[in-house]
Amino acid sequence: MGLVCCSSGVVEITSFFQSLVSPFHPSVQFKRLQSSLFCLGWLFSVVVCCPVARAEPSQVWLDQGRLMTDKGPIPPGCLARLMTRLNGDNVVASIYLGRNSLRGCLDANVPFPQQEESEINYQIIAQPSANRYALNVCESIRGSLRQSCNKILIKVLNKDYQLRDGRVIPVLSLEKIGDVK
Repeated sequence: MGLVCCSSGVVEITSFFQSLVSPFHPSVQFKRLQSSLFCLGWLFSVVVCCPVARAEPSQVWLDQGRLMTDKGPIPPGCLARLMTRLNGDNVVASIYLGRNSLRGCLDANVPFPQQEESEINYQIIAQPSANRYALNVCESIRGSLRQSCNKILIKVLNKDYQLRDGRVIPVLSLEKIGDVK
């Protein structure tokens, strides 16, 4: 009847409606219409309800107190972008680690432009569930305070990113989902 291909999020249906226009007996046409509607219902449930073509988040693991990916360690500057600033600004919700249309934070020239990477550190407080981490991220600052720390809860996930040509790709990302005591 038709070919359904669910690779890379693209659904193609070929020669699906040929049976609807063929000049057969009305009862044969009704049965073909009935099975075509069933296939359309099944196709809708697969495309809408089941994320078949979505990629799972790349594996992130702990190694000697550092968050690692298959492309190397997550730079502390990437995590510092998710901190609440000293003035109370809490405006960054997530960052791209992997490549979207250009570089993500893992391969950025300057992951955290405000400071040197050596002035930022983090400790993992807990891992409440898979792909979620509670962190204490600290940055050195000038003045009597000397250091500013922020305890945050992050989630590792793949976010959809639409390229100029219309394709949608999954990009490994970190999302700040809360603060920790």
